[in-house]
Amino acid sequence: MSVTDVARLTPCGRAGLLLIRQDRPMTSDPVTPELAEIADAHGVATSYLDGSRTEQRIDAEVVRTVLGLLEVDVASPDAERVALAGARERAGAGALPPTIGLRSDRSRTVPGRGRLTAVDGARGEQGWARDVDGELPAGLEPGRYALETTAGRAHVVVAPPTLPDPPRTWGWMLQLYALHSRGSWGIGDLGDLTALIRGGHGAGAVLLNPLHAITPVPPVQPSPYTPLRHPAGAADHRPARLRGRRRRDPRRGRRAASGDDR
Repeated sequence: MSVTDVARLTPCGRAGLLLIRQDRPMTSDPVTPELAEIADAHGVATSYLDGSRTEQRIDAEVVRTVLGLLEVDVASPDAERVALAGARERAGAGALPPTIGLRSDRSRTVPGRGRLTAVDGARGEQGWARDVDGELPAGLEPGRYALETTAGRAHVVVAPPTLPDPPRTWGWMLQLYALHSRGSWGIGDLGDLTALIRGGHGAGAVLLNPLHAITPVPPVQPSPYTPLRHPAGAADHRPARLRGRRRRDPRRGRRAASGDDR
């Protein structure tokens, strides 16, 4: 449930205006202080800012799932108590957490001396590694690293502080259903979209409705047409390319695999 304050503004004619202010929403499955402490020890967020810069609390079930992916067992109250005790023990002893999140423009202190090794990207292919002494330096390239020190081992994930500005470009604006071709079944589908992108005469963007994202700046208006709430429907796919599609063979009286299944 959300806590809302409603204030009536000056009426205009017979209609009244309502100003609805939504305070910090409360989840029906809140994160306990103990679970939040475990999550913080492993670099897992328990809240985020939405498109209107309102803090949204993450359900405890989601936090437990993410911790499970990091091999932190919090599936039961007993397991949660063990994980909390372990996190506090490591913090008191100056041990490394299993996962460290780091911005590329910031440094971070770590206990002990050791070695940082890149595990993906160009640096990973080149076998890049360097010694560290009590600190992860600023200026690391974004990617995943393995850190091994006298205090233990940890995965290090380095992210850029911001995404680069996209280059100026031009693009197509179209309705997908209007982009039909000889290969589609009367209306445009994602196969037609693929053909357009591959032969788009140098276009750098395609604006679709209603499949494309709305303006990606706050405030983001909640809408059923946003990508997370409007997955591509069956009509958007090219039926002939769907794996497992069958047709009835009139000569044999039974179902046979279509040649398009290959």
